[in-house]
Parts: sequence; structure tokens; C-alpha cells
Amino acid sequence: MEIDGEGEIETFTHIMIRPKNFAESPPYTVAVAKMKEGVKILAWVTNPEYSKLKTGAKVRLVTEKSETGATYAFTLH
Repeated sequence: MEIDGEGEIETFTHIMIRPKNFAESPPYTVAVAKMKEGVKILAWVTNPEYSKLKTGAKVRLVTEKSETGATYAFTLH
């Protein structure tokens, strides 16, 4: 299934107390978004403008490539 990348946040949470593997990372935000195609995806939010982050906010799914592989994240728009 190909995904257009456009979706809407259904729920999100700010992770303040991080798991051991992320202890050195700053707090982060993850969200579940329902994509136009009807599937739901869990991903990090890369630009959490807290005043705009809410249920129903429009997001775009982007691929972030690194040395260890690819990850997916949402950006608000």
C-alpha cells in the first residue's frame, strides 16, 4: 500500500521520562495519526510546536534516513 503522507493526529503524548536507550535524548513527542488511506501510524513528531499540537492537527509523514536505516516522523502543517 502506498501512503500519500497526509494525515490527522488522533492522539499524542510527550515523553518526559525516557526509556534507558533514550536516556541521553531530550524529551520527545510521539503521535498516532490516521492517514488519508485509513491506516493509523505511530511516529515521532519532529517539530512539536506545542501551541499547534492537538488532536485533529494536520500532519505529513516524512522519512528520515540515517546511518542505521530509515525512520518515519510527522511534521505539523
